[in-house]
Amino acid sequence: MIAHRCRWIATVRRLARDRRGVGALEFAIIAPVMLLLYLGGVQLMDAASAYRKVAISVRSLADLSTQNEQVTPAEVIAILNGARQVMTPYSTANSSMSIVAIDINATGNPSITWVCVKAEAASCGPSYAGLNVSTVPIPAALRVPNTTLLYSTLTLRYVPVAGGSIIGTIPMKDYLFMSPRRSPSVCLNTGTPSAPTCVGKSV
Repeated sequence: MIAHRCRWIATVRRLARDRRGVGALEFAIIAPVMLLLYLGGVQLMDAASAYRKVAISVRSLADLSTQNEQVTPAEVIAILNGARQVMTPYSTANSSMSIVAIDINATGNPSITWVCVKAEAASCGPSYAGLNVSTVPIPAALRVPNTTLLYSTLTLRYVPVAGGSIIGTIPMKDYLFMSPRRSPSVCLNTGTPSAPTCVGKSV
């Protein structure tokens, strides 16, 4: 019995002194943590890049639409399609973008004059289902009487690189207000250049 106990103690001491396999054990402990940190860093950088693309696209929408005195629905839709190209390589499936003309009346109250939206399909008109001027976050400083604002917005359904099938899509949204540059307002023209018919108001 004593001899058996001595052998057991000797075995434990020998194992305590044995350093073989320590590196493999440490690697097995550290590797999962390092892998998670690496994947997390890659995911964070990709998400930041996607949001930057969203911000650039929104600015492109506002910048291009405010340079015109009048635009046709086809021209606005072309601007919206161009913004989708800016989003490359990120997929814009199930995402939406819009350009909205908002008139501020003499008392500082806003109203939607026209809106063009590109979601599953593209459409332009005096209104859009689900869009109400009361939900548009117009800053008080921009509610200048008798002016027009162009409100550009984009919502991206971002799919994470790592774990996208588990996490699902993450909505990323940005918006921007700009004033027309060449005229008091921008006419959404459904007529001709020489005889324009402005959606939402008369010329």
